[in-house]
Amino acid sequence: PTVTDCTFSGNTAYYDGGGMYNDGSNPAVNNCTFSRNSAVISGGGMNNIYSSSPVVTNCVFWGDSPDEIAIRAAPFPIPSAPTIRFSDVEGGLPVDAIDGGGNIDLDPMFIRLPDPGPDGAWDGVDDDYGDLRLRPSSPCIDAGDPGFLAQTGETDLEGHARVLCEYVDMGAYEFGIGDYDCDQTIDLTDFAAWNACMTGPLDSGAFHSTIDIRQSTIDCEAFDFDGDGFVDLTDFAAFQRIIGP
Repeated sequence: PTVTDCTFSGNTAYYDGGGMYNDGSNPAVNNCTFSRNSAVISGGGMNNIYSSSPVVTNCVFWGDSPDEIAIRAAPFPIPSAPTIRFSDVEGGLPVDAIDGGGNIDLDPMFIRLPDPGPDGAWDGVDDDYGDLRLRPSSPCIDAGDPGFLAQTGETDLEGHARVLCEYVDMGAYEFGIGDYDCDQTIDLTDFAAWNACMTGPLDSGAFHSTIDIRQSTIDCEAFDFDGDGFVDLTDFAAFQRIIGP
């Protein structure tokens, strides 16, 4: 299986693998965020057992317990060897994992961590699954695989362009919507670029194609809040809500 642009939070397991349990499986896990999942024995975020060798790229594992990624060995004779690439893993990579490079162990600076509420249990009563988007200055911004190339129309979990600014981010959400100049603030400097990006009403497919080419040339994806390929008044309304002084 391939798992892309997903969040795993508030999941529990009585044994192993609170967020994801791989048993004889080699999934590709890309741009996913694991937070506040738990297991009694191991692999709060992800457990790998019986020759499971997933490839994890551009992901964030933070706040899972008792650990983030586990590799269960004995009594299983066939080892597991997950490859971790360009990911943020709290506590670092587990022993026997293959380090594919680009990994970090730094607070991802989520907007809000998941919280099971006053009762301390993920029971659907008072659970808060948090806001796993990244804050400005997060070490996960532009820290994904520098060789990553987004497919045409590819988006993050929120429907924004998968790459905003120069490089792909770690995790399910891409930081930078509204941030035209990529300085991690949304201000009047960004607003100055609206005249060049605004598309206005559209009345033909040919015009749509022209705009697509124009936007890809001048990075207007930063203003396409609703992910429809156009920069129009709907996007401007969203921009107004987040612009700073």
